[in-house]
Amino acid sequence: MSMPEPCPPSSLSDADLLALLDTAEDRLSRDAVEEFVRRRERMLAPLTAICRDEAAWKGEGADFWKPVHAAYILGAMGGLESIQGLLAALHFSTLHDLDWVSESMPSIFADLGAPAIPHLVQRAGDTEAVQHERALAIVSLGAIAIRWPDLTDQVLAVLRETASQGADEEVRCSAGNALLDFARPEDRPLIDRIARLNRDEAEWPLFRSEEVEDAYRRGGRPREYAPRGWLYFYDPQEIDARQARWRGQAKGAGSDEDEETRIDREVEGILRKFDATLEDLDYGKREQAGFVASTMTRFLLDRCGVAAWEWNTQWIADYFDRYVKKLGTEDLAEVRLVPDFVIRVLRFWEAEGKLGQDVVAPAVVWIEASRSKFVRRAIEPGNFSFAKGMTYRMRKDGVDLQNRRAVSEWTGRFNREIAGARLAVEPGIERVTHAAPSLNAPCPCGSGKKYKRCCGRQ
Repeated sequence: MSMPEPCPPSSLSDADLLALLDTAEDRLSRDAVEEFVRRRERMLAPLTAICRDEAAWKGEGADFWKPVHAAYILGAMGGLESIQGLLAALHFSTLHDLDWVSESMPSIFADLGAPAIPHLVQRAGDTEAVQHERALAIVSLGAIAIRWPDLTDQVLAVLRETASQGADEEVRCSAGNALLDFARPEDRPLIDRIARLNRDEAEWPLFRSEEVEDAYRRGGRPREYAPRGWLYFYDPQEIDARQARWRGQAKGAGSDEDEETRIDREVEGILRKFDATLEDLDYGKREQAGFVASTMTRFLLDRCGVAAWEWNTQWIADYFDRYVKKLGTEDLAEVRLVPDFVIRVLRFWEAEGKLGQDVVAPAVVWIEASRSKFVRRAIEPGNFSFAKGMTYRMRKDGVDLQNRRAVSEWTGRFNREIAGARLAVEPGIERVTHAAPSLNAPCPCGSGKKYKRCCGRQ
């Protein structure tokens, strides 16, 4: 690997600063990004040119990161002048499946706000654009509506028109899904119609009727688990964690130990230390605390690609969201203890000297404030998921996961079998009907990928 910038970015010429994009790989410093932003007037054109050059999106090695940095920095610069480069980034990142950029585009456009709206509307209606690009433009409009309340009505009007008249299934469903975040009464008939079309026509529905009922019962869907911004990519601790991960992968590639085995070994070592701090708990709680610590560790190492102690409030929110979606029936009676065990994990890393009070204290405050909401989401019928173990059971029973009728029949039998057990654990919970996984739901196999990018592609 090439070395990161050898001298302060502020001392570099424009040409040398741009050259960092060719050599720094994923280790470009925040100082360098801020220097690009300070030179905004001179850097807009070359960064836009990078984003508009399709060849740049096909790079390998150090070149792979060049358009990533260009898109991120243009997003940090903001303003109307950055939009053409960002629209190109939206196009090529979806065309070439570069998730580092495409998954950040809604956050970037949300920060831009009003100047981005007409361009996103045009892109969403461009029938020559790939379907996923158009859908992502819709998602970005929804993000703007959330970020800027004074623009909400303007954006929702566009979403209604797209949901009503959109020709493409994914685009129409994305617009309906964005409307569902707000659950306005006047949009209910339209959203219900899309949910029915999802059920009857969509190969993998983006949302289901049960989710519509749940959102309108609560007056909208919770948005506290919004995606992170994109500039955290340049935080020193994030850079260090990525390098540690790449080194571990390289080490594993040079030996008989694969990545999964390396992670297993690291988790086992952490759990041995953590278990020694649980002497005050009985066996059952100790076992559950170990489960929470294990899933938290794997969440950061495997899903997020950062060190096992790199916790912050956003990662915890993401973990809570994932935990809800991965619950099995045996977890319900003890779910109220999960926030306590998460706090114990944070205290463990604090005692190990990996986390400071500046991180732990606000995280604990957030956990306590979010405790009841987490528990409510875990036990609500609209949010409860039997993903853990369901795919295994269906395959064991010989169910064709691509056959919607077979899946529906199996889940009907499954519901009847477990309904009594659920009611015994949490009296008053309604019977739930489980459909096939929705398009953007976490894959039930536990890979951490979206269903459409994992088993849904089989």
